[in-house]
Amino acid sequence: MILSIVIMMSCAANAQCLEDLQWKNRVLIINAIDTSDQLYQKQINLFQDESEALRERKLNVFQYTYPHLRQLDFSQKKNSKNRNTKDCEFIIKEDFNVILIGLDGGVKLRSKKILTPEKLYAKIDAMPMRRSEMKGN
Repeated sequence: MILSIVIMMSCAANAQCLEDLQWKNRVLIINAIDTSDQLYQKQINLFQDESEALRERKLNVFQYTYPHLRQLDFSQKKNSKNRNTKDCEFIIKEDFNVILIGLDGGVKLRSKKILTPEKLYAKIDAMPMRRSEMKGN
């Protein structure tokens, strides 16, 4: 348990490249060596029609292909500008993976497999802050 707390704290501390989103938005990072990766393409395609559900959960989706971190906008089918990744130590140059970062800046989920929207939403909807948001609506 102590080890997991230390890991979560170090991940949160290293998410400086996304700190402007902390306490405002959750972040999903889809990481691949390049955008032609088949798993990457399948993962992106799963979110093409999910803009309303993503917005409802305050979830920003980013693609990371070393060394570029780019926010994806599924509602307008365009990419925004790249972000500086030198302070993103929780992201490493590796094969396909998906990382969910909570409102508090901590890593909540890492998966080397494709993450379905349903599984992602179930994970987010079970979080205490999300349950509080749902009660407030």
